[in-house]
Amino acid sequence: MLTAYLDTCIVSGLAKEDLSPDELEALRRILEERKQGNVSLVTSQVAKEEIERIPEEHRSKHEIIYNLLSDVPVARAFRTDPSLPLMGVGGGVRLHPILAKLNALLPDEADARHIYQAARNSVQYFVTTDARTILAHWERIEDICQVKALSPQEFVKIISHAV
Repeated sequence: MLTAYLDTCIVSGLAKEDLSPDELEALRRILEERKQGNVSLVTSQVAKEEIERIPEEHRSKHEIIYNLLSDVPVARAFRTDPSLPLMGVGGGVRLHPILAKLNALLPDEADARHIYQAARNSVQYFVTTDARTILAHWERIEDICQVKALSPQEFVKIISHAV
């Protein structure tokens, strides 16, 4: 079964009503395929944390949409903080190599954390509308962690070929 991680920008795009008609249609198809059992979708605690940081006057619509999607399972959380001390000479802390590479690549630390969670949960696809940062680096992301970052429309094409 295909498994995809839904990025927070999907929730925000619905809340702010700034998804294109093509993105909305693709999202509808993805959710329909999930209901039919053809696709598995996940998100992570990172999405919830991002929504909680939205200013209160704009947060409620995001929370409503997130809660409507709440039957989308939350992926197992892997540590992303550098609190794991190194033993031996020099000491210090060290990030997981995948997270370190994603942090170096992506301008937004939360984006790196999202993709890291997807990778550590063996999720195949990362569905996002974030063209400026994540989708601009899709090839390098795939090289780093074998997660394919793609738009909702691209994911629908993959579903169509798999079903």
